[in-house]
Amino acid sequence: MAFTSIHAITVSTKAAIDYISNESKTLHGELVSSFNCDADYAASEFEMTRSLADEVVGDFSHRVGHDGKGTRKGESAQSYHLIQSFSPDDNVTPEEAHEIGKELLREFLGGEYEYVIATHVDKGHIHNHIIFNATSLTNLHKFRSRPYVTANQIMQISNQLCAEHGLSQMQLGRDGVTEPKYSRSKRSQLIQRLDFALDRVTTRDEFEEAAGELGITIDTRGKHLTYALAGQERAARDTNLSGISAGKAAATQAVGRFTPEGLAARFAENEMARQDLMAAIKKAYQYADSQEDLIAALQQAGIKTVQYGLTIGYEIPGVKRRIKDDLLPPNYRLKSFSEDWRNPSHFGHDDFSDSPITEKFDEQIDAVSKRTEVAINLNEEQVAFAEKNGVLVKVLVGTEKQSLFIQKKDLEGQGRRVTVNINSGHNYTLRRTDAGTEYTVKGETVIRSLQLQQGIKPQWVSLDPQLIRVGAKGVSISLAPNGGTVFLPAAEVRYNRSTLRYEAAIGDDWHYYSKGATREQSVTMNGKELVSAMDVAEPTLDRTLAQAQRIGYAVNTRQEFKRLSGVMTRLQENSITGAPQIQEQIAKLELHRDGAVKQLEGLIQKINEYNTAVKAINAANKYKDLVSDIQAADRPYARKLGFSHSKELREFQRAKYLVKAQGLNPDMDKSKMAATIDELSALRKALENRIESINSELVEWRTTQKVVQEARQPEERERPRNNDREHERWGCDITPSK
Repeated sequence: MAFTSIHAITVSTKAAIDYISNESKTLHGELVSSFNCDADYAASEFEMTRSLADEVVGDFSHRVGHDGKGTRKGESAQSYHLIQSFSPDDNVTPEEAHEIGKELLREFLGGEYEYVIATHVDKGHIHNHIIFNATSLTNLHKFRSRPYVTANQIMQISNQLCAEHGLSQMQLGRDGVTEPKYSRSKRSQLIQRLDFALDRVTTRDEFEEAAGELGITIDTRGKHLTYALAGQERAARDTNLSGISAGKAAATQAVGRFTPEGLAARFAENEMARQDLMAAIKKAYQYADSQEDLIAALQQAGIKTVQYGLTIGYEIPGVKRRIKDDLLPPNYRLKSFSEDWRNPSHFGHDDFSDSPITEKFDEQIDAVSKRTEVAINLNEEQVAFAEKNGVLVKVLVGTEKQSLFIQKKDLEGQGRRVTVNINSGHNYTLRRTDAGTEYTVKGETVIRSLQLQQGIKPQWVSLDPQLIRVGAKGVSISLAPNGGTVFLPAAEVRYNRSTLRYEAAIGDDWHYYSKGATREQSVTMNGKELVSAMDVAEPTLDRTLAQAQRIGYAVNTRQEFKRLSGVMTRLQENSITGAPQIQEQIAKLELHRDGAVKQLEGLIQKINEYNTAVKAINAANKYKDLVSDIQAADRPYARKLGFSHSKELREFQRAKYLVKAQGLNPDMDKSKMAATIDELSALRKALENRIESINSELVEWRTTQKVVQEARQPEERERPRNNDREHERWGCDITPSK
């Protein structure tokens, strides 16, 4: 198993490389290697690449940051530090770990970035340290690191390599550094865990035990209770966690929910609600033959059952909050009831197992984590201003101008060119620009508004009439049998008169809640997942939809005819008369694609070699005047200049050595160098387009192969042929139109 993490280096790449190359950690330097650079001079060569990008690409400040005077800002990403740690249980050798690290970089960086890799053996586990340049040597563009996404991509590649080498694999989990984590303060985490415990206990002893299992330390000494999580430097007072100050509590006699008085009141309320629920469930059970019957009987008694996410709750008259199902004994919870209903001994035994509270809490966090974050690259027009603590973002909700402050911890980048990470399930405070008032919205509203501002619009997706139910407020989409029901409001739905179908505006990064019959089927999915789920969903039939179903079938028939027509045209144009010829065509395309891929790899290597030479010439010329000034200055001033420009001098000396060692012409014209780089980039783009075109053609031929294989099967297509079966299929008395 290999544990992976990545972070940006913004201060000193040289210091980082010096640390990872320490001979005492790397078997006297034997476990240090590099790619497209010399490990001993990698920091200088990294800087040469960035300088070349500045010269050739231009407008470099938008990619790595400048202070406006030509000096690079320290806060920008100079390079990235990737760590790959192996489990001691895998008994991996240092040499094997080093090779796995290099394989990881070949797959992850594609041979486009300079790097230094060092394998450390000084700890109880072998681990790789990797420093790679933030600027590509191939295309001179900045590496784009997306929070969580990049880390998970690295982990997945590492997992695959570990599997190929017979090592265990890292799994996605909250304890892994590569897993998406919500940016929560210790205080908010503490409140979340305390509330989770309070929902499930009826006594002070039960509360303290549950809190302890959730990693909370409670100090009962002194006037106030204090709470602290593991690793929290300073404990939090009960009144502060409850949202009231000590002074306000004394003045208004307010009772916070985490104070001794608040806890006692909550325990009493929980116990009373528990007894009432147990009595109601026991009475309803006598007449129930299913969970639906039990829920209906509770409804008649005034108790409403609600399921949200993984949690089942009850709304009881006179009780302000929902009572969690977990507050009840295990044999009174809904999941304890099997098909054996009206069993008199059901409540008399206690052999129903109960999961530890830590496991329940983990399940809830896992459910919340499904509301994924979306990284949005803001343009300068969307940022009102930037400061050291974050940025103020302009948000247009409908036609109303709003503003939203994003803290620095949720940003990547600097200045007004930043990427913000918005979580669809989190709450965000918007401020109306004109009115000056504030209100709270879900992150999903922010995601959609920012993307629409950038011109990223949802796609209109045709809805199968057999999957939908149309109402006054919108459309419900059935995703059975693998999912639940997704509701889309009327504002996101339109009727297409040309296709006689409803269409929905679905964004790839937008989120949709699928409410299922069971908790496993209730999930949040993005637009891509919703479209995929609709593709495999089975029709849900209804009397009111008979006409729409017939129209839908006709449309599907036309689409199938169009697909088959395309297949026949392709076969005729290529004089294909049998299945073996189709396979030959596929093999031929695969051969062409593999050849193009090899060409691309060779071209990338050629580009890297040329850019390596050009960056040395560029750096040598760039600092030639500085070196001349230092040499012409008197000794004290020369010493002062040398000290203040030590980094530039190291870069110059390395560049001068490379120019001489490679026999390069230091007077090469800059415009010619830039033209050659552009020419090589154009060749690369053409090859990439060719590979993409071949892959698209391969998809078409594989589709053709599948259609031909289906046509050769003796079984008839699944389609009822007589009126009796048609009546069964439509579930109504209307004879389908022929």
